[in-house]
Amino acid sequence: MYALATDHILNYRITEYSGGVRLTMWEISRTSDDQRKPYLYRIHCFVENIEAARSALRKHLALNGASGVTSLEIPSEGKVRIMPYPTWGDCEALPQEVLS
Repeated sequence: MYALATDHILNYRITEYSGGVRLTMWEISRTSDDQRKPYLYRIHCFVENIEAARSALRKHLALNGASGVTSLEIPSEGKVRIMPYPTWGDCEALPQEVLS
């Protein structure tokens, strides 16, 4: 079963500390009884300043199918809709010997 496009929301938070900045990104998952955490994945990036965090977020969003992120005003916390399976559209077919 494939997830709907509305299921793909990237949450993020940029937090300043005395030693630098932490960018945290995660995608919420549907909960189930055997699930340990309420998210599909969680990424923590530690960078020197806020602009580096915003740059890393823009790159991550661009890789995940969010369009128009180069001019995006990025607040310290938010949510962005991303495209499900962003790399599938340009995939080339693999030779049969690679698949077997």
